[in-house]
Amino acid sequence: MKKAPPPALPLVKQLCAIPRAKKLSLALGLALVLLGSNLLLARNGLKDLVILHGYQQKLALERELLARKNQELRDQSRRLRSDDSYLEAVIRSELAFVRPDEIVYIFGHGTAKDPVQPGAQPKQSFDRR
Repeated sequence: MKKAPPPALPLVKQLCAIPRAKKLSLALGLALVLLGSNLLLARNGLKDLVILHGYQQKLALERELLARKNQELRDQSRRLRSDDSYLEAVIRSELAFVRPDEIVYIFGHGTAKDPVQPGAQPKQSFDRR
């Protein structure tokens, strides 16, 4: 006659049968697995840290570009207040002003920002005095 297999031990008895050092190793291993998965997958974990680091670098670059643009605008403002030749150049290029003794020749169509219509008078000259 065949021997019947031993009855299955309940889980508690099986755990009691494991040596103490092995139990401690299993508990620490399980804790490490849980902490590692929490670190990688949880909200505010490693994934979010990497995303936030990239966002921080993008903002730092944008801040640097804005600081440069701000400095350029400060320089331009200072030159507009102090340098008459620069002010005249800006007015002539952006507002299409001419001096009274100049003759305006217009070639082509639609090439200027603010084209002067044929027969129209040019804008008045600008004297800063």
